[in-house]
Amino acid sequence: MVPALEERYRTIFETTGCATIIIEDDTVISLANAEFERLSGYSKQELEGRKRFTEFFAGKDLERMKTYHHQRRMDPRGAPRNYDARFIDRHGNARDTLATVAVIPGTQQSVASFMDITDRKRAEEQVKYQQQQLIQADKMATLGILVSGVAHEINNPLNFILLNAKIASRVWSEITPILQQYYEEKGDFALAGMPYTKSSEKIGRLISAISEGAARIEKIVTGLRNFARKDEGELDQAVNLNSVMESAIVIVGDLIKKSTDHFSVEYGEHLPPLRGNYQQLEQVIINLITNSCQALGSKEKSITASTALDKPAGRLRVVIADEGEGIPPENMKHIMDPFFTTKRDSGGTGLGLAISYNIIRNHGGDLHFISEVGKGTVMTITLPLNPPAQKERED
Repeated sequence: MVPALEERYRTIFETTGCATIIIEDDTVISLANAEFERLSGYSKQELEGRKRFTEFFAGKDLERMKTYHHQRRMDPRGAPRNYDARFIDRHGNARDTLATVAVIPGTQQSVASFMDITDRKRAEEQVKYQQQQLIQADKMATLGILVSGVAHEINNPLNFILLNAKIASRVWSEITPILQQYYEEKGDFALAGMPYTKSSEKIGRLISAISEGAARIEKIVTGLRNFARKDEGELDQAVNLNSVMESAIVIVGDLIKKSTDHFSVEYGEHLPPLRGNYQQLEQVIINLITNSCQALGSKEKSITASTALDKPAGRLRVVIADEGEGIPPENMKHIMDPFFTTKRDSGGTGLGLAISYNIIRNHGGDLHFISEVGKGTVMTITLPLNPPAQKERED
């Protein structure tokens, strides 16, 4: 090659902006530019004539790289020219790259370029995460409006039932002595299709059950309305952690009953109020209990929940433990990552724990998991009584 032309091509090769190599015989790196040195962590002396380009890829990426490279040589027009691949440097660090391969006609050489798109991928994932959060927030806002509307509609007949149940209970208590006197004078008689001696006790229990059931519905409706209430996001409320736990259990009570016959909760005594956000903490506990319910293999497995005060540390603690399937070690380090889920097919978004973790961190606390496959998971929330101010959290 003419020296001036060779120098021109070498200048282009070195300044292309991509990590570029010349490959001999489809494997050995014969020439590498400075950008490839930076990406791989090796010097030119360590690369040229010594390293195979396949050493920088593994698993499916390696097999795909080999296949595409072979296809490029056999059918340059029909083979894909660009593809994503995970590049592994000398320290074992993986980078996302966009690979481009071209065969040099009439030779056994190929040119391969790798553009590092790791930061771009992270930015795209962050944008996707934020979009998903907006979608989720919009869904929750819509759901909140629906829940609030339904709760309002339920309140009218509910108040009617509560009022009349109290009246019926009072009437029954006042009429019982009269019926008892009649029984003593005239003997047994039919009441509600049954002998008085059997029906009197049952009717009293039925009226009490109506009052208790209506009161329970009122509690559920109140919990739903509070959960759906607009949240300004400020951490300036005096929060009773036991109240948060109780409200969360009411909201997911039906799921708990469907998931386990062995649910127990222990409330810490004399817990001081926590400065924070009631709704956000309620959302975290709902998420954790829901995860525990979904992890159980049968109703014989248990879930326990508790609140407590760690007085020496000046922190409150929530512990939720289950006897579920547990979290494999390879998944444990990813469970807080946005969009990581093992339940994608059943509608999981992978946002629950990520959002929960952020809420707890914003409260100056910590969310910790201990899990063993086949034995279950223990989830522990620790919260300071006085979380750091908003500015401090942002710093």
